Amino acid sequence: MNAQLLPHLHPYIAISPDLEERLGSILKQQTVRKDRIIKSSPLNLIFVNQGLFMRINDDTGHVQHFMKGEDFIIYPEDSWHESIVALQDSEIFVLDVQEQYQLMSDFPHLIPAYDRLYMYWYRQRLLREELLLLSAAERKGTFLKHFKGYAHLIPLKYICSYLHILPTYYSRL
Repeated sequence: MNAQLLPHLHPYIAISPDLEERLGSILKQQTVRKDRIIKSSPLNLIFVNQGLFMRINDDTGHVQHFMKGEDFIIYPEDSWHESIVALQDSEIFVLDVQEQYQLMSDFPHLIPAYDRLYMYWYRQRLLREELLLLSAAERKGTFLKHFKGYAHLIPLKYICSYLHILPTYYSRL
């Protein structure tokens, strides 16, 4: 298994040699070029090893969330009408949903960690909903605080889409 992934997993799960070997055999490493859409199966688990992605609502065109290196993505179901787009050349690891279920069956200690991961992912989805309840100035400030360290890598048009603020107004705030 890629040595870059293990340190990220160790704080959350105990990784035995058997589990490490198994993960190494089922994780699919992929390079995703800038402006490309990730294609995967619904509910696959994706670890962003490096790079930056945005989740877009296909119906509205609005940005729903940003994910950076060392973040997880649960690939959307078709009914969610969402796409995951790379904002820069990126590297990901993909774990098929069926492999996830088999892993949790074979290594039950993974279930609580997966539950925490799922709740983290769910809270990230709610973050934007809560953000949109704030004033425009508060949205901008909260965004810059939450996405500190990589907000400068995101084109302004996507930040404004995420915050529901016109670019001209954003610049005046």
